[in-house]
Parts: sequence; structure tokens; C-alpha cells
Amino acid sequence: MKNVSMNGIFSRNVEIFISLSKTKSFQKTASIFGLSTSSISRELVTLENKLKVTLVDRSCRPLILTPEGRKLLSELIPIMNESQRAVALAREASNFHPSLRIGFIDSFSYDVVPQFITVMQSKISKFICYMLYV
Repeated sequence: MKNVSMNGIFSRNVEIFISLSKTKSFQKTASIFGLSTSSISRELVTLENKLKVTLVDRSCRPLILTPEGRKLLSELIPIMNESQRAVALAREASNFHPSLRIGFIDSFSYDVVPQFITVMQSKISKFICYMLYV
């Protein structure tokens, strides 16, 4: 999938429905997801069958959402926004930081390196320090 908006938090057919609501086109949505238009249509039908409601008026071009589709979309948008915020907070809480590899010459090993490690340890998840003896 070329465009993953929620990194798998929502099902693919929900993300396809949201994309269809934005692009108003099976073809454009198919291009975004790297799928065929028939696959996009099947995903939408699967969602509609699960929900037992028609979400898209297929008789119009560009596509328009049914009243039920508009209602679902209006309820999903705040949930998606809150989910994105929750993911960001979880990553921050788990110290989702890059790793750092750094080398120091031996003359820095007693004075600079301990202070450097102390300052950097809260900003990185993995620290690898090489001592270079000259």
C-alpha cells in the first residue's frame, strides 16, 4: 500500500472508504493503494456488508457519499485524529528515539564522555560509544 495513513490502526477497507471520500474516484484510490479498481470496489462492498449500509452512491461521477456514508465519515475523522495523537504520545512515552554511534579519542574519555552520555541518554534509545586510542 503506497499511502498508509494510520499504520494499520484502522482496517484497510475503512482506510479505502476514507480515501474514496477524499478522491471521489475508484481509480484515484486504486492508484493510492496500489490496487486495481475492482479490488477497491470489493473492499468497499466488504465494509458495506459488515456495516449493513450503503456508503457510496455508485450511480454518480464523481462519487458522492450517501447520507450514511457522510455520517460515518464525520464520526471517523475525530477518532482518526485522536488515534494519531495517541500513537504519537505512545511513541514519545516509550522513548521512540534514534540510536547514536559516536567515537571519542581517549583524552576525552574521563571528562567529556560521561557528561555527554548523561545529557544524551534521554534523547536516544540506544547509545554506542567507541573509544579511539591515539
